[in-house]
Amino acid sequence: MSKIKKAVLVLLVAVALLIITMPVNATGNAKFGLTQINSDSTTLKLSVDHEWDNPLIDFVVETDYVYKEQSDVVKMDKFSIIGKANKDLTPKYYAFSVTSYDTDKLRASGDRVVAGAGVGYKVFRNENWKISYESSIAYLTTDIVDEAIMRGSLWVFYKLNDTLNVTNKLLTETGTDTYLRNETAINYSLNEKVSLGFSNTYTEDPIDNNVLSVTIGVKW
Repeated sequence: MSKIKKAVLVLLVAVALLIITMPVNATGNAKFGLTQINSDSTTLKLSVDHEWDNPLIDFVVETDYVYKEQSDVVKMDKFSIIGKANKDLTPKYYAFSVTSYDTDKLRASGDRVVAGAGVGYKVFRNENWKISYESSIAYLTTDIVDEAIMRGSLWVFYKLNDTLNVTNKLLTETGTDTYLRNETAINYSLNEKVSLGFSNTYTEDPIDNNVLSVTIGVKW
């Protein structure tokens, strides 16, 4: 079985498990994008996001996988999963803990494991805009370093109307090296369950990578 077929199978199983086990107050989405040009260049992107909205603590899990191959040479093979727990302190401020695992087959430093905690600030909220900023101290473990790092995250959401919205997520982690990830996504809802999207993901890890993709998504 090819890597792409395996990845699609894993995504389908993950979505099925989430749907079966999700409580009533949970929401999420799964997105799939595959681009193939003249069979010489293939880019695959999969993502599953799930959120449990509880009265005391909100839980969020985000998973992403990107695979790129050109002329039988693997240019990118990245998987990441992030888990967060958010607790409101005031209408504007919230505390959170975060744990993430990131693997890149082409990265010399090996897998990245990060665990930390910090404070988030709801910068602005209205019917169309949601802007939040988070700052935290975390501990990073790789094959090369074990160190404390500073994390900063800016999340911007804009809803043009009931069917079209734009999201930008910027994450920076600063230690011996700097890790940066910025994802911009445009989503168009075909109906309550299905959406089409266009996204651009840029990473510095430490090598620069840029991935453009068109996805189809399922919401629950």
